[in-house]
Amino acid sequence: MTPAVHSWPVIRLTIGEGEIVADANGDVLTYPVLDDTSAADVAADAAAEACRRLGLAACRVQGLTEDGEVYEMVVDAGLGTLEEREDTTSTAPTGGTGTGTARTGSKSARRRTPARRKAVLWGSAGVLAVIVGFSAFYTLQDNAAEPVATVYTPPPAQLPVPAPAGWDTYGDWTTPMTGSNVKAILDPSGQPVSVDGSKLIGHDPRTGVERWTRTAPFTIAQLALYTLDGQSRVAAAAARELVLFGDGADPIRVDVPKDGTIILDGGTAPRVDLPNKRTLIVAADGSTAARVVPATAEPIEALGDDLVAADTRSGRIWRVTQDSAALPAPAKLPAPSAGAELVTVLGSVNGTVVAAWKTNDTTTIGFYALGDAADATEATQVGIVNVEGTDVATSGIQVDRDNGLLMAGTVLVDVDAKQAHRLPGAGKLAAGYAWVSTNTEQLRINAQGVTETTTDAARAAIPDVVTDDGKAMTRAEGSSTGLLYALTQVAPRPTATPTPASSPSSTTTSTPSPTLDCFPEGEPLMRMTAVIDPAGTLELDLGGEKTTSGYPSVMDARRSVMSTATDLAAETSTATELHIEDPSGSRTILVQTDGAVIEQDTKSESAPLPEAVEPAASPVTPEVPAVPEAAAEAPAPVATPAPALVEVPVVTEATAPETAASSAVVPAVVSAVAPAETVNPLPTRRTAMPSFVDRPDADSPAQAGFRGVLNQFGLKLAASPAELEQRRDEKTVSQHWAGPRTITVLNPKGGAGETPTVICLSAVFARLGGSGVLAWDNNNSLGSLGWRTFDAGHEATVVDLLEQTDYFMTAGARAGDLASYVHHQPSDQYDVLRSDDRSGAKKRHEVTGDEVHRLYSVAAKYYRLILMDSGNTERGDNWEAMIGRSDQVVIPVKSVDDAAEGASRVLSALRAGNEHAQSLADRAVVIVLGCTPSHGPAKLNELAESFRPFVKSVVTVPYDPSLIEGRIRFSSMLPQTRRAWLRAAAQIAEGL
Repeated sequence: MTPAVHSWPVIRLTIGEGEIVADANGDVLTYPVLDDTSAADVAADAAAEACRRLGLAACRVQGLTEDGEVYEMVVDAGLGTLEEREDTTSTAPTGGTGTGTARTGSKSARRRTPARRKAVLWGSAGVLAVIVGFSAFYTLQDNAAEPVATVYTPPPAQLPVPAPAGWDTYGDWTTPMTGSNVKAILDPSGQPVSVDGSKLIGHDPRTGVERWTRTAPFTIAQLALYTLDGQSRVAAAAARELVLFGDGADPIRVDVPKDGTIILDGGTAPRVDLPNKRTLIVAADGSTAARVVPATAEPIEALGDDLVAADTRSGRIWRVTQDSAALPAPAKLPAPSAGAELVTVLGSVNGTVVAAWKTNDTTTIGFYALGDAADATEATQVGIVNVEGTDVATSGIQVDRDNGLLMAGTVLVDVDAKQAHRLPGAGKLAAGYAWVSTNTEQLRINAQGVTETTTDAARAAIPDVVTDDGKAMTRAEGSSTGLLYALTQVAPRPTATPTPASSPSSTTTSTPSPTLDCFPEGEPLMRMTAVIDPAGTLELDLGGEKTTSGYPSVMDARRSVMSTATDLAAETSTATELHIEDPSGSRTILVQTDGAVIEQDTKSESAPLPEAVEPAASPVTPEVPAVPEAAAEAPAPVATPAPALVEVPVVTEATAPETAASSAVVPAVVSAVAPAETVNPLPTRRTAMPSFVDRPDADSPAQAGFRGVLNQFGLKLAASPAELEQRRDEKTVSQHWAGPRTITVLNPKGGAGETPTVICLSAVFARLGGSGVLAWDNNNSLGSLGWRTFDAGHEATVVDLLEQTDYFMTAGARAGDLASYVHHQPSDQYDVLRSDDRSGAKKRHEVTGDEVHRLYSVAAKYYRLILMDSGNTERGDNWEAMIGRSDQVVIPVKSVDDAAEGASRVLSALRAGNEHAQSLADRAVVIVLGCTPSHGPAKLNELAESFRPFVKSVVTVPYDPSLIEGRIRFSSMLPQTRRAWLRAAAQIAEGL
């Protein structure tokens, strides 16, 4: 049935070269037109999304070009197609101005599923002929029908960065979080709330379907949920604007003075801090109550309509309850013990003040309850706890008021429980957990200071909130996707590697038990036991370590268990025997280190955990238990085909030896006692649904070249070998590593191409792998990296950052502060740290080896990948410090002899160094750059061959005029040049 389209409302598309703007009744969507997309496809996407937001299945569209032409079109929101409107007569809305008759013979935007094709099938043989032609356009016009409402379900997607510890990287659904870095929250009913510019959207946590929307009169920068005067309020703020949302759709405006600072994470109510030592506390109706801040104090919490202020050095506390210059007498926090020295007042959480004290080599955390008297503040000590060490942060304190937590550097404080714990490192407080990253992994630590689970990715994402059903609402900070991902919880992995079980010993029994006999003698085996109840609660026992987790369904719990077992087997290189008991019965699974799954069905729910039988002498001839005569006559089980991508071989005892002799992996043995039945493999991530993640690149149709053009008309031509190779390179470059990596570009010959190499490689890694890439000019002479890249509106260099390295290594330092010292490249998504290029300076600063180490510590803390331009010398402690920090060396060589000589010398210098330097030389990648149009492939290949025997690999990059002079932008290069740099980056990434 064709969806109906009416003449109103009209979506207006403004079509330009750089962007597409869709305006649907004032709801404006802006879509950029990127290099690898067409304006027609982007226009179809924008119109379809605008139509879905109107709640319609099809909408009338007017396309407005920059030269004033108007095209009448129709968009199908379900198919995402945009076509010319055949019936060009339109009716204006009441009181409006009619558009009249559209231009006849007007052009139409190209559809995602083009109408210009016809498919014909002949006979049962299935012969398919595809005729591509210009057929009449398909119309969605039907003025007699009513508009059809649709429900838009957000699509699933994979998080582009490693997932938080304890959650899967695959999001069940996603929603835009564009135009804002604000964190997601939960509304009063527990639904996640996303922000899209000025729009708030409440979602069903299970499906992501929109449940409600609210629109603020500004782009939202802060968001929080409060209970004010017994009423729930969502507060949304920009720099100088604040509104509250309640039951109605209209925002409640709050009058914010132009010099006020809006604080939405500073208490049980929103507050506005003023520079004249006054604070405004916001009420449910948008009104404010003024409170005076003592001269020596600073506000630490809005508590209802009271203000809690503290002099953090002296330990004096005020609870200001009224708007009066006559302040209450302050309370002096009592010391927890004689001789204890106050370090600082850490903050106040829901009316409990928390302070840190120091005694010898111990930190004591004190908890203090405040009285509510108006004339004098009372502070009563309600708890103390000692923490080893004296390191406590005095700035950058993090507070999670919803969960009653506070974190100061490496100290986690559970305010509600009056407990404190020393963490293994500084981290981030979010979603009720402390998230601590080491050089190799991320730890998820609960309020009791216990590490619940870990993940190998040190730069894993951190969720904003966790829903009641276990969805981690997560943004990919630093990624260009601009999405919020609803990640599914998985069973926690062990925080320490379990001790593998000893080799199974043989047992003798008159009744055959289900057995797993798949290992050569002596190979270790780990065992896991999972019990799932009908409500989806999972009890997991791994080597005696027991955990309990809740899931929305039994199926979700099963998938989580299989994911955990598969990951554990791969990470520990030890096969895992998994026994599962759930409402459908009990079964035993063998998960091998390569991800292969062999399952044995155990019929009875009450059957004991099967005991493994010791393998026979031959690894391919398993020992078969004796079978009673009656049992031997029983019918053998029937093996059903396994789901796609996973082979689950199941054989009877009688055929086991024969099968084993012809297979490299012995299948599971199923007792012939069991009656005939089908074997249903436990659903896993691979078997539960077809996976577009695990699908080989070769299975994806062509997207580039002439094959890609034909596929836009409905064909399914396979990708060419060249396109498959490019996909593999892109996948290699886009990966993230555990811990930072450093690539150093070396050639002591000036003008050999070091700076263009650093710029181009930085662009490739940042564009494909996301941000977190730093290009560092470590040149003690006049480096040109700053000249060949764009500035960020300031002139900061490495000299300015050196003055602030101590600050950036503190727990309170913020990544955003680095923007004043590095220069972000907007189109290529990396940052530049310039060398000292001050004009007119009598003597430029020469960076020492010690300063290289200091700068590297800052860079490695805030960036995942560092590319260093080495300058033109291979001597001095600066160069040695840089080499000592390098993970990979790249040597650019322009297609001239003196540049090649410089490359040869730097390789010799590395091989004359220590073991690390020699290893860098052996794994070096040489990039041969064409420097004139006359130096074609033959010249470049001749030079490349001279280096190939001495390094890991050599890549040639053709001459490109955009690399010769001026600022370098990756998108300005020729396609063949961009492809060459991608190939070079892939070779380098393999060495990381």
